[in-house]
Amino acid sequence: MAVDQAAILKVGLCLLGLCSFGYIVGPPLYWHFMEGLVVVSHTSNTFLPCLCDCSSQPLLTIPKDCAKHDRMVNEDTEKDFAELLTEELKLREDEALESQERAGMALLEAKKLALQYQK
Repeated sequence: MAVDQAAILKVGLCLLGLCSFGYIVGPPLYWHFMEGLVVVSHTSNTFLPCLCDCSSQPLLTIPKDCAKHDRMVNEDTEKDFAELLTEELKLREDEALESQERAGMALLEAKKLALQYQK
């Protein structure tokens, strides 16, 4: 009976160790695996083959035709960049207005205190 309890305890501890190992190591492995899948799927779909004559170019230079980016991707990133810039400008404008309002209120308070001291 004591042997059965010892064996059950060993199996339980092994299962606990395996579960702890999976809990610690599992999520990073999952995310690395998913990033790899995304990279593989994007590289096969987004990049078009280079149709330039590379034989006339020196070895260490990139031909101009091969260095161009996809137009659709450029337009999307430019739109996203423009949207981000307009959003940032709106936020800065709001912050400036709030700061100006606080400064105006502080100036009014200072004028009131100055009038009280003059009296």
